[in-house]
Amino acid sequence: MKFGVAWEDKCAATHINVNYLASEQEEADTKLLLHAIDATDRGATRIDIHSPDTDVLILALRRYPEMCQDTSFITGSGDRKRSIPLGPMFNTLGSDKVAALPGFHSFTGSDITGSFAGKANISCWKVFQNCSEEIISALANLGKTCHQRTL
Repeated sequence: MKFGVAWEDKCAATHINVNYLASEQEEADTKLLLHAIDATDRGATRIDIHSPDTDVLILALRRYPEMCQDTSFITGSGDRKRSIPLGPMFNTLGSDKVAALPGFHSFTGSDITGSFAGKANISCWKVFQNCSEEIISALANLGKTCHQRTL
């Protein structure tokens, strides 16, 4: 079994030099994906991403095409731990909706926003599933461009 670990702005592994993965990113969420994509590039055929955080699941789904086909999200603890294969979720939702998930999640359930007042996440999810292509595209493109105002 091979292991890699990242802390602060450092990175080390039991089997190779991974100094090139050192990063000053504050959030572990994106570091997990950086390492998973790198492992795939180096030939990994199975990846398990462990996290209790829905944000990590959303980001992992978004980057699934860059990771090996046998990538799973492991969440929960103790007897309630479960493994969620990303491939079937990605294929069911389709690439357009998966691309829109981070934008959707930022409004409905991220660590920062909480949720819409009085609306359960399941209600929001049902609306998302029935959104027009225009709305899905808008959510997928959030943050891709920068508009500057001139005064």
